[in-house]
Amino acid sequence: MKLKKLALGIAAGLTLSSGAFAANAVLFDMDGAGGAYAPKLIDSFDWLPGNALSIGSIGNFAPLPDGTSSQLVYQASLAVLKFGPNVFQAPAGKEFTIQASFWEQGSGVGGSTAVFDLDSTKPSWVRIFYGDKNANDKTGGGYGDGTMILEGTVVTQTANITNNTIRRPGSFPALGLDQKLDDGDDDGGVMSHQTTGSSELGVKVNFTDSSFFLSDVQSLNIGMEFNSNLRSPFTSINPSDSIVGQTPVYGSNGTMNGMLCQNAGNPNAVCDFHFLADGNNTFNAKVPEPTSIALLGLGLGALGLGARRRKTK
Repeated sequence: MKLKKLALGIAAGLTLSSGAFAANAVLFDMDGAGGAYAPKLIDSFDWLPGNALSIGSIGNFAPLPDGTSSQLVYQASLAVLKFGPNVFQAPAGKEFTIQASFWEQGSGVGGSTAVFDLDSTKPSWVRIFYGDKNANDKTGGGYGDGTMILEGTVVTQTANITNNTIRRPGSFPALGLDQKLDDGDDDGGVMSHQTTGSSELGVKVNFTDSSFFLSDVQSLNIGMEFNSNLRSPFTSINPSDSIVGQTPVYGSNGTMNGMLCQNAGNPNAVCDFHFLADGNNTFNAKVPEPTSIALLGLGLGALGLGARRRKTK
């Protein structure tokens, strides 16, 4: 019976994905109290559009050399937790938020297309918090308070950004950075190039609060996989005044996001790139290679045959 259960468990695990990683279901307590909100099986966090800031990645009167390392910070609030088609929200009056900081090396930054890879020589962190609902996308405050329920380090990253205003200025003119139309312009007339892009992050989980995470997330080879859509200007949320405590420095002497700094008073000036990041993450574990799967199957078959032989003696 034990062998049968083991075989069934392995078969179930192998059906999760045909790729290198499989999404894992995690048992999660919605309020960490084990009371009114019963634990739920989840397989992903779906974050609301959030703010990201690439700090010091844009040069003054010329692009920075390829390979220049710059810090990226990000924060957002949770939309829903998911398990397949099922969705769950934070308890009333509460919220889950995320903040992250890592370094990346860019190529082509300041041109029509830029690509980025993780700078693993610099420190990184990802943190998820649970607390009272107070995150404010205008000020950027309230994202890093409450109880930290998860912390990890970034171990893989790839990203790309296309600056459509540089590529096709006639079709993609600069627009106001704040295009969230229901509350007016909160940025004092700052303009932005139109950009699109994508990013993928792999995060190794180092800490979880066992009151919330009832499954062992830390044992996964890659604890979390993030997928994000990146763009500017902002449409569905406000561009925040600060992101993880950092105030954006815009190009064209403070008037244009996505453009060279053009600060004649400081020949060594660098400026930032501020963009919307719409992300989600799953909890993943490595799946054995095909050869390993075949050998594992043969091993189980031999064990089963041995068990039958012993039973018939």
